[in-house]
Amino acid sequence: MKASRSDCAIPTVLNAGLVTAVSVLCVGLLYAASHTGSHGMLLLYALTFAVAMVPLYTLLHEAEHELLVPNRRLNDVLGRWLSMLFGVSFAFMKHCHLRHHRKNRTDIEMWDLYLEHQVPWRRRGNLYLMMAGPGYFMLWLSVVLFALAPGAVYGGFFQRHAEIAGFRVPGDDGVRHAPIRPRAWSECSRRSARSSCSRSLR
Repeated sequence: MKASRSDCAIPTVLNAGLVTAVSVLCVGLLYAASHTGSHGMLLLYALTFAVAMVPLYTLLHEAEHELLVPNRRLNDVLGRWLSMLFGVSFAFMKHCHLRHHRKNRTDIEMWDLYLEHQVPWRRRGNLYLMMAGPGYFMLWLSVVLFALAPGAVYGGFFQRHAEIAGFRVPGDDGVRHAPIRPRAWSECSRRSARSSCSRSLR
């Protein structure tokens, strides 16, 4: 059964209401935390703020895909507002997230898999650091890095990291880069475990 256009319509009123509610909650928590003298209340505000980041990023994610509201300009304005509350750059987040959709499950971005020539413990380290939280902290750090030294991401340190290097747009600096291509998973699955197929880290 095909979905109708009305089923796929952006819920503009609902999304606008959610943006307003989350914004009021986050600003209120920040104000309350800055005016409390109790360490216990400060911890409570911090935990509540952390929970509020989940719906906030859900809305930010919709803005990244230009699905928060139908109007493109308003979508970007709301996306920038939500990014400010989240502590990151909307342009940077949108660029990286859309590139992630292009690279996910390819040779460049395989967080929970590794190839035969890769060191398993390093790949596991990448996966669990991302899942445990430090990987998300890199979002904030990357904003500072791009603001102060945007050219640093083109240096050897970052380019040795396949996932980070993959965020570069091929050919954006006049240099030819290997194209982003989906790995032939169906072919890979038919090979033996001793081949160059990827293995799960879990």
